[in-house]
Amino acid sequence: MPWGVTIDGTSILKDEGWREVKLGAVFHFWEVSGEVKAREKSYRAGLWKAEEMGEALSLETRRRGIDTIYEDVFCCFWGDGAAWIWNLAQTHYPYATQIVDWYHAEERLWGVGRAMYGQGKERTRGWVEARLEELRIGDVEGVILGLMELKPKREEVKEEVEQALSLFYKSRDEDALPHLS
Repeated sequence: MPWGVTIDGTSILKDEGWREVKLGAVFHFWEVSGEVKAREKSYRAGLWKAEEMGEALSLETRRRGIDTIYEDVFCCFWGDGAAWIWNLAQTHYPYATQIVDWYHAEERLWGVGRAMYGQGKERTRGWVEARLEELRIGDVEGVILGLMELKPKREEVKEEVEQALSLFYKSRDEDALPHLS
C-alpha cells in the first residue's frame, strides 16, 4: 500500500504575536471511486521553522519504517504550493510524486477566474469548471494551457495568472516558468 505525506501551516495568535504552526501527517492511502482515503495516520506539529518541520516529519516516516530517499518506495507528497513546502518535499522525499492538494488548486483557479472575468459571472464559472474538469481527469497540461491562453490587461490579474501558473507548472525551475507579457 502506498504512503502519503502532507504538510501545511496556519497562523495562531500567541502572546508575542502571530506565529505559524506547521502540521504534517504520514499515512497509508488508497483510492476509492476517485477519492483518496487515508488510514494508519500519524501527525507531527509545532511552532517550528520549515527546516525543523521537515526533519520532524522525516523522522516520523523513518519511525514508521518508510525510507523515502529511495526510488522503490511509492510515496505521494501533498501540499498547497508554498515554496517552503516543496523545498521540504524535494529535500526529504525526493522520489515522491508531488501533488497540489485539491482545495488549494481549486481556490487558485477560482481566484484567476474572478480576477479575469468577475465575481458571480457565468463566464467565470464556465472557465473555472473547465479547468477543474481537466484536473479531475489528470490533464494538468490542459490547465496550464488554459491559463496561458488568458490575455489579462491589468497588472494584478497578470500576477494572479502567473501565481496559478507557478502552482501548476511541472518545472520547479523558476526560470522555466512562463511569464505573461
